[in-house]
Amino acid sequence: MRDVNARALVVEVVLLLLVLAVAEMALRLYLHSPTATLFPRLFGSPLTTAKFLAYRRLDDQREPLDVLLMGRSQVGRLSAAELIQEVFKASGARLTVFNFGSPGHSVEYDRHLLQDVLVRIKQPRVIVYGLIPTNLIQEPGSMQPGTTDSPVFSAYTGTPAAVLQRTLLEHVDLILYREALQARLTGAGTGQMRYWEWAARKISPIGDMAPPIPREPPPFLNTWERKHLVPPMRHFDTLIARGALFENIAELARTCRALAIRLVLLASPVGPLYMQILPGGADDYREYRRRLQEAAAAAEVPLLDPSPDGIGSPEMFVDATHNSQAGITWMSQAISAYLIEHGLVGTRDAPAVTQVQ
Repeated sequence: MRDVNARALVVEVVLLLLVLAVAEMALRLYLHSPTATLFPRLFGSPLTTAKFLAYRRLDDQREPLDVLLMGRSQVGRLSAAELIQEVFKASGARLTVFNFGSPGHSVEYDRHLLQDVLVRIKQPRVIVYGLIPTNLIQEPGSMQPGTTDSPVFSAYTGTPAAVLQRTLLEHVDLILYREALQARLTGAGTGQMRYWEWAARKISPIGDMAPPIPREPPPFLNTWERKHLVPPMRHFDTLIARGALFENIAELARTCRALAIRLVLLASPVGPLYMQILPGGADDYREYRRRLQEAAAAAEVPLLDPSPDGIGSPEMFVDATHNSQAGITWMSQAISAYLIEHGLVGTRDAPAVTQVQ
């Protein structure tokens, strides 16, 4: 009787594996078809997912990672490719750079992402971390339960189970696309999510987004800025006095120091329109910049400040915070000059840069 039960169990397991193998092959055929629209959902943002998948491939490269760009979407819109070229033109040094800036990332979230995931794949020598007043709004005092529930975080804990999970994520599309398949089956998709998935497909191997569409400098705040930035910034005085941003900057500095990573804070310039977001206009912005300078000094980390007053000219922006192509070049030159001046680059051969198509 036991032999019969054992054989039956073996048959069931074999049948299950066959079904999974067929499903895996069917999914791979679909993913390689020109009509495929499915995109992994390893993080809340498709852009973060795309950048993680590109970063994961750095593990196969022998070269060290010289510079990692991090921060919110204004950093995500910068160009690692241009930074590589600017450094080479100015010094003859060849840098490896990756851009992990992404919408909605707080300093505290990025600190966990760095120490729990990224350094286990490839440790950067230098991090350039961009900050704007918008960081005041969504900066948690500590990571909230569920924030790091992405399967990526649990796959890099170092346990045998994590190693198995990471292997499955890397080699089994049914696992990689699990959350996306669930969303597709339940209809949990929006037009906005599909747009960001489209943008995520254009992420380059070094984390760059597609270049911005040329446009005239905007004369007023856009709908998203009026809806999502203006209302919470009405509490600017409370955010600047009691918010967790500056404490989290100090914690990020301690983490980088413990990991032997050079941290450079970047005071990302904003467009003139940003003064309309702050209730006190330019006065509030000056107070934010003063507090950021104090936080950098207290954390004993350098602050790269490309603009004397932190405000760029209108043609450098496509909205209140995101750079135009001219602004991206401006920022690449400013970061390049800083890295060279402070001896953070080394001489190598000419760069081979992967551009966004």
